[in-house]
Amino acid sequence: MTKLINCKKKKRISLKACLGKQTLGYTMIALVAVVGLSYLTFVNKVATDGYQVKALSEQASELKNKNKKLELESSALQSMQRVSSASQELELVSVVGIEYITAGSSTVAAK
Repeated sequence: MTKLINCKKKKRISLKACLGKQTLGYTMIALVAVVGLSYLTFVNKVATDGYQVKALSEQASELKNKNKKLELESSALQSMQRVSSASQELELVSVVGIEYITAGSSTVAAK
C-alpha cells in the first residue's frame, strides 16, 4: 500500500511524489545559486582583465614616449657639433693628414 501524506495541506498525494517535488525545488535553487556564482565570477574576471589591459597599454605608451626621448637624446649626442665640442673639451688632436703605405700585400695607415 502507498502511504498517503498531506504535502501542502490541500491534497493527499504519495510520499514519493511529495519528495520528488521538494527535491526538484531544492535542485532548482542550488542550480540557480551555482549559475549566479559562476556569472559573478566571470564578470569579476572580465573586469579585472580589463583593468590589467588598460594599465599595460598605459605602460606601453609611456615606454614608447621614453624611447622617443632617448632616441632624440642619442642623436643629439652623436651629432658632429657635439663630437667636435667634446673633442675640444677633452683636448684631443684632430688628424691632419693620413698616409697609406703598402707593406706586402696588406695596406696599413701611418701618421
